[in-house]
Amino acid sequence: MKAELDAFCSKIRSLFVNPLLILPLFILLYALSSFLIWKKYDWNPSSQINFGMQFVVQNAAETPKGAVVFLGRPGDLGAGYDGQIFYYYSRMLSEFNLNWPKGFEENIRASRIGYPLFVSVFGWFGTWGTVFGMYLLNLVLILISWFLLRDLCGERHRIYSSLYLFSPFLLGSYSLLVCDAVLTGFLVITFWFYKKEKWIWFSLFGGISILTKEQALFLLFPLGVEALSKKNGKTR
Repeated sequence: MKAELDAFCSKIRSLFVNPLLILPLFILLYALSSFLIWKKYDWNPSSQINFGMQFVVQNAAETPKGAVVFLGRPGDLGAGYDGQIFYYYSRMLSEFNLNWPKGFEENIRASRIGYPLFVSVFGWFGTWGTVFGMYLLNLVLILISWFLLRDLCGERHRIYSSLYLFSPFLLGSYSLLVCDAVLTGFLVITFWFYKKEKWIWFSLFGGISILTKEQALFLLFPLGVEALSKKNGKTR
């Protein structure tokens, strides 16, 4: 009986580490998430960005034509969410100007340039290009970080990388197109380079992570100190 149970558990485990099963499930889950949101707003992809009326009025020229705009209540800034901040920030970078988006606090958000900087490349194709770039960057970084995490976990603990791929935290970030999933992806990439002792790439992606969200410093500072000590130790 125990042998049969162990065999069954082993079979289930092997299924949940098989990319041929995991990747289609991931695509289905994220497609379903977008489907349920878009369905409420006439299949408009901009609905995940959560544009607030007050900010749209102040930045009308950079808002996608036909975008979903949340009216909100008086005094709540149009019920928008952080995704719109990164969108407008990216539009500014796409046009190579320093005209900070109106209505947003520059001293708080300006340091988080990582996410909008990468998206800004897509903004060269217009406002809807920026929207597309926000979706693509989130999905690509989640998948790349999952692939690297599989390598870090090794064959024995690979199932944990599958749990990462279906994390509610990542799905929630993707649903709002905010920077948390992007930050997590960059941090996993940074940690992979750290484990492989590729210090130049570790430093590069560590810097990108901090520029995506400053809280990354709390993880990367001790890793950076240890990496520096290892490098100094090898040069002696």
